[in-house]
Amino acid sequence: MPQDQRARRGAIGPIGPTGETGATGPTGSPGPNPSSAAGFAANTSGAVISTLLRTILVPSPNRHVLSSDIVLNRFNTVFTVNTPGRYRISCQMNVTLELLLRSRLLINGSAYTPSVISPMPSKASFHNEVIVDLASSSTVTLELYGLLGTVILLKNSIGASFQLGGENSD
Repeated sequence: MPQDQRARRGAIGPIGPTGETGATGPTGSPGPNPSSAAGFAANTSGAVISTLLRTILVPSPNRHVLSSDIVLNRFNTVFTVNTPGRYRISCQMNVTLELLLRSRLLINGSAYTPSVISPMPSKASFHNEVIVDLASSSTVTLELYGLLGTVILLKNSIGASFQLGGENSD
């Protein structure tokens, strides 16, 4: 278009009416199937835990909220998950002194490397959250380990807590 014609254009007019709504598209695939598998347990008793040259499982004897497909053993240290799926596991510990102890999750008795907290310098609070696929009858525990140390968990608050929740693998 020649330069002189472009200069003579008028203002843009008003927007016209909205057209008809198009046809509804196909229904998408279903999203994840949430599981009722969920659990929470805490230690609010101010427990004393010694790791003198050994590892120790952290007990969660207080405040249990567990669905029927998650079982806590009689020592309050091992969770058994009876529904397979993908689980978010969150654990924390709050202690009265900073120590060079380490914490980790054990899944079916083996250390789960992404869950290891190996503080340098010392820590008085440990927290970790991971997502992991668990088969039926999988066990999950929280463990403290190190060369020497005695931990006193906070009392009348969250000294240690353990939460897990998931989605069915179906």
